[in-house]
Amino acid sequence: MALDLGNMNLEERTKFLELKEQYKKQLLPWYKKWWGIVILAILGIVLILSTAAGFYIWNQVQEINKTNAYNQQISSDKALQLAIYGDGTNYVLGTENAALTIVEFSDFACPYCEKAYTVLRKIIGRYPGKVKIIFRDLPLHENSVDLAMGARCAGEQGKFWEMHDQLFSNQNNLKSTGDELKTVIYSLAGTIGLNAATFDTCYTSKKYVSAISYDFADADSLKLRGTPSWFLNGKLISGYLPENDFLTLLDNYFASLK
Repeated sequence: MALDLGNMNLEERTKFLELKEQYKKQLLPWYKKWWGIVILAILGIVLILSTAAGFYIWNQVQEINKTNAYNQQISSDKALQLAIYGDGTNYVLGTENAALTIVEFSDFACPYCEKAYTVLRKIIGRYPGKVKIIFRDLPLHENSVDLAMGARCAGEQGKFWEMHDQLFSNQNNLKSTGDELKTVIYSLAGTIGLNAATFDTCYTSKKYVSAISYDFADADSLKLRGTPSWFLNGKLISGYLPENDFLTLLDNYFASLK
């Protein structure tokens, strides 16, 4: 039975209306309450970011799959092919005749490259026989050339990738220059069992400076301005990609080949 406001005095009527308003607020759907609006806003942001990331990965896969014409251009343009893939003297992980060749232009002093270096091993383990990774130097920091020389001198003794990992994992201790930097590099060389005299001869002679400069010149001709820079079957992807995004990109790429 409905209440008759006409039989209420002013005080009773005012109290009743206040209670009614409070009750209406309690009965509001959750999505109209302040905390519901906050939740919906957060979910909306997450959805937008997820959609954007998914679209980016999908778009990159499509771009890599569209590289047939571009790869033909690379094959016919020997200068471009050489600029991307190098002259065959760079260090390689993976399978020679792989479905996907990844070229990384990297800098041992670059913090974003340090974030990315562990993913290389995971890529090789995740896609056995399917990927070839070529490492190329793009030294952009004051001490980058010295670090690159250390890696190449380790490569002379068959331990480039071990030194590659040591330089990146100890990057915070390699920010000095001159003799101080040299001492740390030599110490890292000792931890991976390199012959000290052979390493010293290679490093002090600056044997691989010309090879490092060759990589730098190729990067400049390709108009690369930062590290890491990646070429996936000739398709440029600039900058650091979080590990999960990188692996998802490759998962989608290989799935599209089936």
